[in-house]
Amino acid sequence: MLKIDLNQMVRTGTFRLFFLLYAIFIWLNLTGCESEDPVPEEIRSTQPLVPSGVRRIQDWPMFMSDLKQSGRSNSKEIKPPLELKWKFKTGGQIQASPIVVKDVVYVGSNDNYFYALLAKSWGVKWKFRASGAIRFSAAVWNDFVFFSATDGIVYALSLVTGEEVWRFKVQNWVNGPILVDDGTVYVGNYDHTIYLLHSATGKLLRKVNKQVQINDMDFICHNGRLMPSKPTYQIGEWENLIPFSQSYPVIANGTVYIGSRDNHLYAIDPASQNVVWRYQTAGYIDSAPAIAGNMLYATSYDGYIYAFSAVKRLEKKSIAAAEVETILGTIVQDTSPVYKFPEEPKNTKEKSSIIVELNDGVVVPILENVNLGPKRNEDHERFRQIQLPNGHSGWVVANTIGRFSNEESIQFNMDICGQIESISLINGAEVPKWSPDGKSIAFMRRTNLSGQYWQASELWTFSTTNRQFYKQCKGSFYNPNLSWSLDSKWIIFEAYEDNQSYIWAINSITKELIKIAKGDAPVCSPVANQIAFRRWEDNEDILCQVNIDGSSLQTIARIPIDGQLSSFSYLAPPAWSPDGKRIAFGLDGYHFVSGRSEIAIYTTFGHRLQTISTQSRRIQKLVWSADGSHLSHVQTGLMKLDSVLDKRLHITNSKKILDTKVFKHTAPAWSPTDRRLVFMERSDCMGIQWLVWVYDLKSRSKWQIARTNLRLTNIHWLPDGDRVCLWHTSKYLRSDTSEKKVYRPADTKGWIVHLKSDNKWSQNED
Repeated sequence: MLKIDLNQMVRTGTFRLFFLLYAIFIWLNLTGCESEDPVPEEIRSTQPLVPSGVRRIQDWPMFMSDLKQSGRSNSKEIKPPLELKWKFKTGGQIQASPIVVKDVVYVGSNDNYFYALLAKSWGVKWKFRASGAIRFSAAVWNDFVFFSATDGIVYALSLVTGEEVWRFKVQNWVNGPILVDDGTVYVGNYDHTIYLLHSATGKLLRKVNKQVQINDMDFICHNGRLMPSKPTYQIGEWENLIPFSQSYPVIANGTVYIGSRDNHLYAIDPASQNVVWRYQTAGYIDSAPAIAGNMLYATSYDGYIYAFSAVKRLEKKSIAAAEVETILGTIVQDTSPVYKFPEEPKNTKEKSSIIVELNDGVVVPILENVNLGPKRNEDHERFRQIQLPNGHSGWVVANTIGRFSNEESIQFNMDICGQIESISLINGAEVPKWSPDGKSIAFMRRTNLSGQYWQASELWTFSTTNRQFYKQCKGSFYNPNLSWSLDSKWIIFEAYEDNQSYIWAINSITKELIKIAKGDAPVCSPVANQIAFRRWEDNEDILCQVNIDGSSLQTIARIPIDGQLSSFSYLAPPAWSPDGKRIAFGLDGYHFVSGRSEIAIYTTFGHRLQTISTQSRRIQKLVWSADGSHLSHVQTGLMKLDSVLDKRLHITNSKKILDTKVFKHTAPAWSPTDRRLVFMERSDCMGIQWLVWVYDLKSRSKWQIARTNLRLTNIHWLPDGDRVCLWHTSKYLRSDTSEKKVYRPADTKGWIVHLKSDNKWSQNED
């Protein structure tokens, strides 16, 4: 053994020479590593050693399978035709491409969740909630999976548990898939910066600009997307063959698979370039499919991830003596828990009792409730037993699932809805408005589609008693809002004369026409033949009140217009409280230098009672509850773009402004008899456009009454309090019989829905 005498080295000067040589060695190693943004030595020296990852040949661990983005699989069994083995619904559109490692599918969704799903059969291993939508493919290295969210945060999670290991925030945002190689995570940033992060710790190794070499391959960063300078895949070959494709081609066993914005997944024979198989989803397929373990996985804007395998030889199935009719239910709320047993509401949030969480749109069989013990009837009302896609059973809260009718255009929840009646208005009818007695419908008719702005030329009514249409008058109508008098005789509207906007009233029976006053956006009082309206004069927005006959005109409030006016738009009407003593007035952002809108509540004598401040530019759909305790409105045009908060329905306690409930989207209508509110919510996924809800303010329970692919435009609650009317107005640009797109006047159809009066509204809490 070699022995070193340190004292002797010091005395002879050998120690000094040894230290000098060692320092030179360290300096040469440091200067040999080029970096545009060097990292402090202490960060470098603390990096643990990461062993090289060993990839299973059947896995698909990153976007397009590998760093070259070849999109190639060695599977010899996957071959068209394919059959659907399972599909899993997330709570948002899926733009990200899936990856597959060790029989687990990893994919992110616009619902902010990152999912680990069983690859061979339906099932959830774990899921993780990120702070933003996940729009790009993840990547796996060793025991970690890496992905980015739209807020610029890069995450590393444990493959086994889904627990967060680290996170890193880039300066702008990431606009492409994460890449990983040899223990280093590569992240492209929108300012063309490329971040190199340590896979185990998330610490920054260095930053480079625009290009980097990974495993002897050149990669470039353009607008936040990091990609090979020469990717293996060739999109151009398929752009002319597959219409509207924004997807990426992958290949296995001599077949190319690619998605399209016609909602189809295609299989193509590359030799003949013939489509040999296709599968239709309900949304765009912009992502790249993944092929692993002899199965193909694809995602869609309809919120589903689909798993396919090759069709095997069909086996003859024994025919049962008597087929059992299956009752199907549709989950209507995202992240709806499925419990092991029906439990009291106070225990339903215990994680240990939750089997899985299902998202809106999942269809499952509803099982018969048997052997529930002494609380059978009570539990039957609060919970429903369902069968999951993997064959297991569980329990869901009753208002998270519904039995929907099978109509193609619109489906009604038959647990809530009784008789359904339909009304079709004449061609060109738009913006229908029910009379207070529920016997007539007034509407504008627009037949001339020319011009820059919306304009109708006729006012009509429809009698629900004799089913007849009556033409009331002609005019130049630029504001679609209509209002009925308390006695259901007079229709109040805004129309132009000599390039000036006036308030008019017409008797729907005698056709007597009265020009009341100059102004905009009229609305009738619920207790007297009085009208509130707006008038713009001398850079002021003036709130006025007048009798229907034009007498007793008075000014309630004057609001200066201090902000910047936007493009032309009709004014929204004020909203009377049910007792006729208060008027809510939406003040859009152009009233103020800040650009932020407000709601002002005045007495009819001009005293300002309250102000509700917002962060949005516009206030729409101001409506009071029947008892005047709450005011609903829709805020649009946030000062800072935020898809989560924009176009939200706010329900505010008129005495406690901070007591506000917020829902998604629009068209609120209060029941005239209680504190129930019906409103429309735009679906987060393609396939369903609108969801219609009834919310009970007293019990804070929410029930879905309808789902539809149609373009719903409004909802009215009829005077008896037992019926609501849903309105659909078609777009102007539509297909005719020859499939050519032509502009035609709109078609408007309504559905009158009778709501069952079985006290469901108070049985479950939100």
